[in-house]
Order: sequence, then C-alpha cells, then structure tokens
Amino acid sequence: MRHARITLSMLSCLLCVMSVSGKEKERQWQTGKVIDTSRNSVYAGEVGSANGSATTSGNTTYGNANGSSTAVYRVYETYTIDAGEYIYVCQEHIKWRWSKPAELTVNGPVQFAVEKDHIYIKGEDGSEHETKIIKKVAKPQQTTLTETPAQSVVTAPPGSAAQAQVPATGTITVNSNPDGADVYADNSFVGNATAVLKLSEGKHVIRVSTAGYKDWTRDITVLAGSEVKLVATLEKVN
Repeated sequence: MRHARITLSMLSCLLCVMSVSGKEKERQWQTGKVIDTSRNSVYAGEVGSANGSATTSGNTTYGNANGSSTAVYRVYETYTIDAGEYIYVCQEHIKWRWSKPAELTVNGPVQFAVEKDHIYIKGEDGSEHETKIIKKVAKPQQTTLTETPAQSVVTAPPGSAAQAQVPATGTITVNSNPDGADVYADNSFVGNATAVLKLSEGKHVIRVSTAGYKDWTRDITVLAGSEVKLVATLEKVN
C-alpha cells in the first residue's frame, strides 16, 4: 500500500511537470522589431562586515571593532519592441553576474509572447528571457487609402487647387542628453532619440522624457521643406 502511494505521488509530480512544459509550448509567439536596448543599474543599499576583539579586566571590558560596507546595485536590461499595434518597453532583471541579457539586434526582428504584465523574449541564440512590461504605448492609427480604379484617375494640372491640398511637411531631428530618451510629438510616442520626424506644416509640441529627469518640451512651428535639429538637455529630478 505504501509503495502504491509513492508511485501515485511520483506520477502526480510527473503530470505537473508535463503540464508546465505544455503551458510553455502554448505561448503565442509573435514577431516584432527591436527599437532599442539599454542597461541600467539601480542602487539597492549596502552590505557590510565587521570584526573586533575584547578583553576584560576586573569589572571593565575593553575592545575595538572595525568594518566595511559595499554598495549593492540591481542591474536591469531594458528592451523596446515594436509589436505593430503597440510599442512595449520591458525590463529583464539580471540577477547573477554570469547571467546574460537577450542577444538581440537593434532594428532587427524578435520573437516575443505577451502574457499579462510579462513578455517572454527569444534571443538570437534561441534562449528564452522573462521580462516585465514597464510601459505600453499605442501607436497612432494610420489611415488606409483605397486605390482608385485606373480609368477614374484624373491628374490635376500643376498649380491647381487639387495639388495645393497635398499636406506639406518639414523634418525635425531630435537628440537628447542623456541619450535614448523617449520622444513624443503632440503627445504621441514616436521613438527614442535620436529621432527623425516628418511633421505636417503648422504648430506642434515636442516632448522628451526619461526616468529620473524632468520632461523637456518645446513648441515649434514647422514650415514646408524645413529641416530643424533639436537637442533636449534634460534636468535631473532632485
């Protein structure tokens, strides 16, 4: 009877392992684009050690002690992924000195699976990395143009009102200090610095932000065919 219970327990554990393995295989893998990767360290406190000696003479104890402390940092690898409808910014906690982040190529493809507030990423070497979503940005919807049948196309003569309705654009190049800050145009996320924007003629608001710094904003009027370079120097939050 005892052996039967042990056998049933082992079978139960085996089924649990198979169930977990099955769940991993059920992940809905998608293909996106790597926009950026970066590494940062967060101060987590200090650890220390102390030693000393003591002697007693009568009712009096004499002693001395000394020690040292070492600052401890948590290391995170941050990935920015273009998933089509959304842009995800997610972080992987690098827990051990020998641990390596996902091996990815910026502007290259990446396989990922979104599960609640986590994203699983496959590195180029096939390794799987668990990350936590820290930001999810909806991309601006693009208007889909329906092609007009060839026989109904009418070419507008040069200088006509029809040609004047084509929106004119200007080019805005945005750099940041520190590098790689988030860039927004009219409250829509457009990428990380250095960012090259094509904006329609008229007034726009450029905002640059990153963790630990105050937002940088600038109102700008875009002229048709103009090229403007902006350098956003961010101020640290006290």
